[in-house]
Amino acid sequence: MPHPDGIDLAATGLTVNAVSPSTIETQFVEEIGDVAVRMSAAANPRGRNAQPGDVIGAIEFLLSPAAAYMTGVDIAVTGGSYS
Repeated sequence: MPHPDGIDLAATGLTVNAVSPSTIETQFVEEIGDVAVRMSAAANPRGRNAQPGDVIGAIEFLLSPAAAYMTGVDIAVTGGSYS
């Protein structure tokens, strides 16, 4: 049975990583309604929802040579929220 964090692929040089952001204010979030967006922001320790730019750095890092030895990593970009 494959290991869920990509460890089975480590010997091949293929890395399996993820970025798990909290609510990101994009055109898709606008469709859930202003009240839900505001509630999400209020529940976040930073007092706001993520912007696309808040997540880009984590993605760029995982795509860079600096992350070549990382596999099975899930980077939470949540502004401090944990749920």
